[in-house]
Amino acid sequence: MSQENLITLCILVGIALPLIGWTVFRKPGVPFAQFAPATRVHEYLQPLGVLLWWLGIVVALAGVFMRWS
Repeated sequence: MSQENLITLCILVGIALPLIGWTVFRKPGVPFAQFAPATRVHEYLQPLGVLLWWLGIVVALAGVFMRWS
């Protein structure tokens, strides 16, 4: 796998993980269109959703940093 493909994969997975966490692991009563700051995401998501949220941010940032280096 070339470096460009790895960068693209990291960024796409980094976008998909928080979306999956938000759509699947929301707490009851939280609307889909709720905007939440990253520091308060634990108030709106179940623990696995919070993990996916933060993991997605880390993976996407890794892809961005690989692109810049």
